[in-house]
This record gives sequence, structure tokens and C-alpha cells, in this order.
Amino acid sequence: MLPKQKKLSDEIAKIAREFYERGWAYATAGNYSALLSWKPFRLLISASKINKKEFTPRHVVVVDEKGKKLEGKYSPSDETLLHLAVIQTTKAGAVVHTHSLCGTVLSLRHAPKGKLYLKGFEILKALNRSYSHEERIEIPVLKNSQNYTHLSNLISQTIQKSQKCHGILLAGHGLYTWGKDLEEARSNAETLEFLFDVLEKLR
Repeated sequence: MLPKQKKLSDEIAKIAREFYERGWAYATAGNYSALLSWKPFRLLISASKINKKEFTPRHVVVVDEKGKKLEGKYSPSDETLLHLAVIQTTKAGAVVHTHSLCGTVLSLRHAPKGKLYLKGFEILKALNRSYSHEERIEIPVLKNSQNYTHLSNLISQTIQKSQKCHGILLAGHGLYTWGKDLEEARSNAETLEFLFDVLEKLR
């Protein structure tokens, strides 16, 4: 295993266990990916059906641009196509997916409107240093589906249409957010999950 692949696999495993501890990825919920290379396209992604409390680097697999497994003992996440859609649309270097209680509740509450807005929070600067607390950030809320080809296309279209999009909620499912690397993706998840908690407490 190349040093970069080992480093990223270690980081993915660390995030998986951290998110479990924070209540953002109970049981087998949640998945995480990091771009290994563009040419050839290689993506590291968490394996399917692995309890995040027990997640280790050996549970990370390598897939190509179509989601086909190239390396690893386990099957890649069922939601691999969704990660590929985000990365190929945003040119992000990493994607993380959480299943928090507040994120799930908010996704269902705002599903009829198809979006929720975040405004008036100082922590919005964590998403982009040029933002102020007066910035209005849109979080699209999409209907969940087990047809991942359809859902991946919908995610791509939504990101392209939505200005200042830093994350997407799937109704009854959870948050997808991304960044230039795993640390930025993790930070964005932390920021958005904090804001979801605030919205629920304000209610």
C-alpha cells in the first residue's frame, strides 16, 4: 500500500470512529470517501455493513470512477455512486455522510419545502472564511431513494443549481457534505451538525 493510501485509510477509519462516538453514525450508518488520484481515477471509500464503532483501515476499499471495486476485502458502501456524484460535480477531495438524530429530524421536517436555510450564525465562517453571520446558506433536502443511479444524478443536478451549497440532506436519511480534503469535509460536517442541533433546540 502506498503511503498516501495508508494515510487516507487511517484518516477515514479515525473519522468513522469519531462520528460514531459523537452520535452521527450509529451501527452501520454513515460512509466516507477520499480521492486517491484523478488520473487514473481512484477513490477510497468505507466498506458496506461495518459497524463504525469497530471501523479500521482494513475496512476501506478502492473503487474506480464507476464504483467498481479494485482493491479491498470488503464490498464498497452501497452509496458509492452518491460519493462519486459529489466528487465529480464539485471536484472535492473527500465526502462524509452522517446519520445524526437532529439531521434526520430536520430532513423530514423540511422535506416538503425541499430545502432549509442557515442564517445569523457566526459559525457559518467555518464553511467559508469570507462568509459573515448574515450569509444565507441553503441546504437542499432531497427525497431518499434506493435507486442510487437516479439519486446520484439528482444530487449532481442539485449541486449545480444551488448557490453556496455545502451539504445536502436526504429525507429520513442524513447529511452529505464535502471538502478539498478529509479534514475540511470533517470540519464542514461538524459545523453543519452543530447548526442542526441549534435549530432543534431553538424549536
